[in-house]
Amino acid sequence: MKEIVITGPPNCGKTTLFNLLTGKNERVGNWQGVTVKAVSSNLIGKKGVIITDLPGSFAEGNYTLEQKNAAKYLYKCYGVIVLCEAQNLKAGIELFNRVVKLNKNVLLVINMYGELKRGGGSINFKKLNGFFNCFPVCVEVNKISSKSAVNQLIEGLLTNIIEQKSVHCEQIIAQCFKPANSMQYAFLDKIFLNGAWAFIFTFFSFAIFFYCAFGKYGIAGLISHLVEQLFICAVNQPIARLFTVFGVSNFICAFILEGLLSGVLSVLVFLPRLAVCYLFIFIAEQSGVLARLAFLLNFAFSRFNTTGRTFFSLISCYGCTVSGILQTNTCANKEEKLGVCLSLPFIPCSAKLPVILYLCNFANQVFGFWSVFFAIVGGFLCSLVVLWAYGKIIKNKKSFYVISFPPYRVVSAKSILKALQKFVKEFIIRLVAIVALVNCFLFLLTSLSTDFKFLNGEQIEFSILAVVCKRLAIIFKPAGLNDWRLVLSLIVGLFAKESVISAFTLLGIKTINKSTLISFLLFFAIYPPCINALATYKAECGKKFTIIIFLLYFTLAYLAAAIANYLGLLFAVALILSACFVALAVQSFKFSVHSKKSKKIEGF
Repeated sequence: MKEIVITGPPNCGKTTLFNLLTGKNERVGNWQGVTVKAVSSNLIGKKGVIITDLPGSFAEGNYTLEQKNAAKYLYKCYGVIVLCEAQNLKAGIELFNRVVKLNKNVLLVINMYGELKRGGGSINFKKLNGFFNCFPVCVEVNKISSKSAVNQLIEGLLTNIIEQKSVHCEQIIAQCFKPANSMQYAFLDKIFLNGAWAFIFTFFSFAIFFYCAFGKYGIAGLISHLVEQLFICAVNQPIARLFTVFGVSNFICAFILEGLLSGVLSVLVFLPRLAVCYLFIFIAEQSGVLARLAFLLNFAFSRFNTTGRTFFSLISCYGCTVSGILQTNTCANKEEKLGVCLSLPFIPCSAKLPVILYLCNFANQVFGFWSVFFAIVGGFLCSLVVLWAYGKIIKNKKSFYVISFPPYRVVSAKSILKALQKFVKEFIIRLVAIVALVNCFLFLLTSLSTDFKFLNGEQIEFSILAVVCKRLAIIFKPAGLNDWRLVLSLIVGLFAKESVISAFTLLGIKTINKSTLISFLLFFAIYPPCINALATYKAECGKKFTIIIFLLYFTLAYLAAAIANYLGLLFAVALILSACFVALAVQSFKFSVHSKKSKKIEGF
């Protein structure tokens, strides 16, 4: 088995090349830190050859955790492809020289030459080829035609080891490279690198897109209504008629129509809203705007003992908490990573936002959009407070942020459609694999009494789950959640946040009084992330840290709900307990971090 590694500076197209060679659909983006771990897959049409995509690296060395972990691949692999952007040829050649010291079987591939030519720049390939034992190849990795050229390179790499040598970078740039006159869309830097205008533009852009996604008259709301009607006419009604014709038993009818389809539909109608939200973040990533916002926020985040890298983790969490956790691998050290991980559960993920909107519709549909907007902004601010508290108690090492601005790019319709296709596919798989399974489990245990008799939707309070959850509800009574159905919905939400909506539908919760609704909203917004996220916490930060995360956020959620329920003496007591609990939790992190010295992986 031969392994070929793809490395290069950030934003040069490594993951696009990896997808082209392996047929995978790994996430790509126009910002530094999209790839946080090495990803491997088999080369299409070639047995025994593995292609590995590494996080972006700089020639000067490894500054972040994921770069340090990825460096070890360069020592043991059979060959290396150093991919570089034509406009940033110098950085690519400098990295090439560093890699040659570790592995002689190295190829240089130049990408995005078309952008350099459009800007008035050029590369003299005849002169350039004279500096290398194996000539560099110019490709456009976002075009399928480049696949054959790269395959020929790999074929040559596999048949004989290329004794590559270090080259003179300055001499090459002076003789072979003509830079572009001006960067396309460079005038946009006057907006996105100007603090005041950048934040004003970003704030209003967020507001407009989120209204389109979650507003009462937003386009996503109209599409959601159409999806609901289409599902009922094309799925629910035909199946119900078939059951009637064939005389299917009441239990099977209720199980399919109420337990499975009704719960799935209650979550499916939110797909257009989430797709619009995902589309906005995708466009911001691909256009190069997010990287500049991270640069502007670097100074602000430095006040919290972290850097602009944290911005990418927080933004990723609005899609999925798991993505945010993995993104913390871009942190410079273990202490910074733990601090960022500690703050992430406050960010409402794309599974939480529909539930918040759904719950607020119990009170007022217009208020629903504002609740979602304040949840997004409030979660971000709460995360900053946690980072500040963590930085005050744990004096972690000062780190610096190395960033290369990606060029501005117009996002193509093809890229948007491909990204939406992937998002919809993952949503439906999650819907079928988790939500539908949880709905079936709920239906069975709420339709059977303790002596296993079918209740047929009547007297659900005598079901197996009702008996168990009524006892648990006693614990949640101080938090204003004395309805066993609400407690059961929160438990279900630990498996998948979207399941709370289907649980409400299945359990017949149609009205909630105002005080209970506020308590439930606060509890749901703060309490621990789903099991998938907790499993990622365990893999990335350890079992002890995961237990602390769960207990910390469960306690904070309980206290917040109790404050909303009583607003009396408990208000002051809860604040004191919260402060003490946070201080103790952070102190335990400090002990666990400094008691064990982690092995340092040397960079190259």
